[in-house]
Amino acid sequence: MNNLFLISQNCRVPFLHISCALKFLHWFLPEVLLMAIKVGVTMMLLMKMRMMTWVSLILMRMTVKLVNFLTFS
Repeated sequence: MNNLFLISQNCRVPFLHISCALKFLHWFLPEVLLMAIKVGVTMMLLMKMRMMTWVSLILMRMTVKLVNFLTFS
């Protein structure tokens, strides 16, 4: 989170805005990808355990809400 704070501090100069967005994506995308991989692995494990019906629905809704919150806030 320190990196994101530093990047947002540097984004006040308009000319740096594009590079700031690229830096932000560079820091932020790996986190989202890691989260998606973790969710996928847990989904596969839940399917093997046959508990997938309600647990996976809850996980899906939580991740969708989290991704929406992170992308649109």
